[in-house]
Amino acid sequence: MLSSSSFQNTNACKSLLLRSFCMLIACWLFMASSADAQDDVTISPQWKRGYDGLHLLCLNAGLEPVSISKVRSVPERELVLLILGDLQSLNIHYGQMIDKGAAALVATDCAKGSRIGFYHNNLTFDSLVGDSYRRDDWFAGHSDCPLVTDVRAHPVTEGVGEIATNRPGRLISTTAVRIANLPIDPIRNRKHMFAAAMENQAGNRIIGVADQSAFSNQMITYKDNALFADRAIEWLKNRERKYFLIVADGRSFTPTVPTDLSVDSPFDSPFDSPFDPPFDPSDLPAPTQDDVLNALENLPPSALLEFANEVATVAEDDNLLNDFIHDNLAKVSDVKMNRFLLFLMFAMASVTFVLAFIWQKSLQNQTASQVAVKGERKQAKNLKSQQARDRHWAARVLLNSLCVELADRPFNDWPEFPSGLQVGTDVESKAVFNSMTKFSNLFKTKPDTYWTRSRLRKLEREVKEWQEYARASKS
Repeated sequence: MLSSSSFQNTNACKSLLLRSFCMLIACWLFMASSADAQDDVTISPQWKRGYDGLHLLCLNAGLEPVSISKVRSVPERELVLLILGDLQSLNIHYGQMIDKGAAALVATDCAKGSRIGFYHNNLTFDSLVGDSYRRDDWFAGHSDCPLVTDVRAHPVTEGVGEIATNRPGRLISTTAVRIANLPIDPIRNRKHMFAAAMENQAGNRIIGVADQSAFSNQMITYKDNALFADRAIEWLKNRERKYFLIVADGRSFTPTVPTDLSVDSPFDSPFDSPFDPPFDPSDLPAPTQDDVLNALENLPPSALLEFANEVATVAEDDNLLNDFIHDNLAKVSDVKMNRFLLFLMFAMASVTFVLAFIWQKSLQNQTASQVAVKGERKQAKNLKSQQARDRHWAARVLLNSLCVELADRPFNDWPEFPSGLQVGTDVESKAVFNSMTKFSNLFKTKPDTYWTRSRLRKLEREVKEWQEYARASKS
């Protein structure tokens, strides 16, 4: 009983200290902008999107910041990486650091709409489009900012009850441990993963979160976000790591000097600014149908095509068409449905008999030479299609032989070939990598007829050059 009560007292003290630390961050956010104005205070958007609060939590955990120029000289086993925001512009060296033992917190909402795989696709981040939540799950009255309350037991979530989000994405993983879920979507009856943690046999720890905004200066003082961040840092530190580096949108994050912030603001009381919602949603009128149509008409063709592809993808992923048909058919009575099916069958049978009669008459009017010419044309077309399929198969064999030689697995088992390969900094290495990427995308996107004899010979030459370059690199 003594050890149990001591443990509870220790946790209570840590929670109290962390809440006091959150108040300190909030007061700092206010004081940061009070140097140039005494009456009205507003925090600049650049400051809100920063991660100075997360930087303070890392310092409070006993970690020492390391600059981007010196990070490679730090042993990976002593480094904690906090990768936030856009992952598409992330340098490949960070992934290599994680492979060599660096711990990492990776958080992104995939605002650009593209699915991104991370750490050999063990963590996949994707955007959310069209999801809705119950009003009780909204944060500060925002329908697209749900509160995360489905928190699982894990050292990262110890004491965490609610996490405030700002337009989050979703996380997909079959190997990581799920530690938090977004609220359920009552319309589609689904629940997405929000956060997950994983640890391999070598003790390398990684946390994935589907929203980098939860750790920003604007959001970290809301709900239990600061506690969640503190628990994540402590778990990644694991009592043995000494250094940390924050990477925001592919670049090293530098803390802002508080006295450099601009000020002037809408809050009635400056002490309310860190804890009130950034704005009232009712102040922003919803766009009308004409506004939406006018905006779509003014889109450039490329953006309109991308928008149409996203709508089609969402409709396919969420089975919107099937749900629409099911909901409408449920309103039709069985008697009317049976009558419609009988009428449809009769109509189809009538059309079939008419077409068969017409076809029979046309065959009777054809001469033997006409029938022979049609047969030859059909045979030539089938031969051309077979040759195209053979050339497509030959291209697959070439890529398979290369992938087996490079990584001992066929091209089909490497969906993002050639990502994951170590690329040198010299021009030749980059040229080889770009050539691999180009031909891999062509094989995945182009039809069988694309692979003509000349293009197949070009692919064969390229594969030979890749193999010679790989063998030379190994030797």
